[in-house]
Amino acid sequence: KDVKLYPNPVKDVLNFSGNFFNSDTDIKIINILGKVLLSKKLDMNSNNTRNFINISNLPKGFYLVHLNNKTRTVTEKILIK
Repeated sequence: KDVKLYPNPVKDVLNFSGNFFNSDTDIKIINILGKVLLSKKLDMNSNNTRNFINISNLPKGFYLVHLNNKTRTVTEKILIK
């Protein structure tokens, strides 16, 4: 799989890894009503394989993580506990 989000369920920090990510990867975290609660460009580390985002300020619940790297789009489900 070229996209891995972990841990899931997540509490404070959501990690990303895989070949999908590059310096143009945008992330949006969307609630079940379709409202974008977080939107940012990922700052990849030097080997472009792993990153993380702090989600500790988001309420508990189910969310969609929408990832776009300018050539593909992936949407994954997460649970914040």
